[in-house]
Amino acid sequence: MPVFRSAVVGLALTALLSCGQPAQAATVTPCIGDCQGSGTSSIDSLVTIVRIALGDLPRSACALGLPVGAPVTVDVIVQAVDHTLAGCPQTDATPTLQPSIAPSSTPSPTSTTTVGSAGCPAGQHRACHGGSGRGGGYRKICTCVNDPPPVCLTAWGARLQAGTTVLVYDTTLVYAPDTCAAHATPVSCSSTGALSPPGVTGYLVCTVMNVRGPDEDGG
Repeated sequence: MPVFRSAVVGLALTALLSCGQPAQAATVTPCIGDCQGSGTSSIDSLVTIVRIALGDLPRSACALGLPVGAPVTVDVIVQAVDHTLAGCPQTDATPTLQPSIAPSSTPSPTSTTTVGSAGCPAGQHRACHGGSGRGGGYRKICTCVNDPPPVCLTAWGARLQAGTTVLVYDTTLVYAPDTCAAHATPVSCSSTGALSPPGVTGYLVCTVMNVRGPDEDGG
């Protein structure tokens, strides 16, 4: 067990100290190593993940930066190191369906004492807030507002915007000549928020690692 602990800590800290500060990246969900959910994996987050792997901290210390339901393995730590050095990758989302666009105009506010006493046009819902009027006592002011766009949730909690397709991978790390494409499954979210295939599991990111021998790198 001490050998495993040394290997994990050495892999993470050696890579960080040799390459300096982490690179910034666009926000994606999930990003392995991004414990704060900021879209960037930091040195502090990486140290937290190593401590979780060693059993010094609970998994909840980095709930946003670890794949849901998966153990914190050496592969996960290598993925976090890669994101700390090179930045979190952008999710490869390709629009496949056009989401329905609700009318941009909003009816004028109307006063009413009963929520939902009048219907709203398709694509809108009723929103009310407290108001008052002289001589009329307390009244609610209600308006029709546009419905929020639907989203799809994978079994692991990844949110997909309606009308898009993403690639979900069965692993976060592959070694060349293997490719991420060989582990990918297209997952689509319809304009109505229906996920296909339903209940899909997997990762939204995948990285290919090149492993070179001594003769190839001059060693």
